[in-house]
Amino acid sequence: MMLWLMTKKLEVLHDHYKETFTYIRDRERQRDKQFLIIIALIGLLFLETQYPSNIHSFLKTIKTHATEFDFSILPVPIITSVTWTVLFLYILRNCQISITIERQYEYLHKVECIVGELLGNSIYNREGRSYLINYPIFSEVVWIFYTQVFPILVILFEVELLWKELSDKVVGYHYVYDGIMAGSIALILILYRGPQLIDFIKKKMDSLTKHCT
Repeated sequence: MMLWLMTKKLEVLHDHYKETFTYIRDRERQRDKQFLIIIALIGLLFLETQYPSNIHSFLKTIKTHATEFDFSILPVPIITSVTWTVLFLYILRNCQISITIERQYEYLHKVECIVGELLGNSIYNREGRSYLINYPIFSEVVWIFYTQVFPILVILFEVELLWKELSDKVVGYHYVYDGIMAGSIALILILYRGPQLIDFIKKKMDSLTKHCT
């Protein structure tokens, strides 16, 4: 009876483990797609601020399926404000999904520990201890770029874009709005990635301290 209960428990936990892993993979695909869209939106903002006349020419060629509409009648500053808004929403959602993935991985590691204990060995830790042992330097560099360098580059790029917007034009309400959107994006990235950078530095300092002692 006890053996049957343990077997059933292992079966349920293993199925739950697989479902959780599938859920994480789905969210990772969403995050990666959103990352590419964010890159595209930043590129679009660059074109809108650096080459506004080219944007107008491009918009003249866009036609909807239902009717023909000349998008070039819209002022470029308004289009730029819309792009800032969309970029803000995508970055906000991307950070939310990333947090969900990270929390799910922590949960997955706990499930691995429970299953490993029931099996009486430490083999069942593919995403936990086995993954982190001898972590490749390249993967660590990629993680640093993705989580720390890229957000810093985005914030610096925002400053450059806003400076370009304000330097050649009379300040209007839409420029104030663009500044609010850019500031909100910077705040989101700092609040999300800042603690990760602090934890990373602390772990490295602790590792160096242990090696010294």
